[in-house]
Amino acid sequence: MEYKEIDSNTVQIKFFGSIGFWYQNADDFTRTFSQLEAKYKNIEILTHCYGGYVTEGNVIANTINLSKANVNIKIIGTAAS
Repeated sequence: MEYKEIDSNTVQIKFFGSIGFWYQNADDFTRTFSQLEAKYKNIEILTHCYGGYVTEGNVIANTINLSKANVNIKIIGTAAS
């Protein structure tokens, strides 16, 4: 997972690959997302995800759904499982 500031109110997260394997697990995502959510009003997520561990993905989805930021998700390719 990578991220970059678009402007002072917006950050873009690039979330590619599988969920829950060597990287991109729920702990890493929620920690980074919380830090970004505290700083930015708008969060844009670009994703191309092959799936992975459902339990990890569920935590990630709930984190996004419960966010107080304006979150926009763009699927670039696949959003599996």
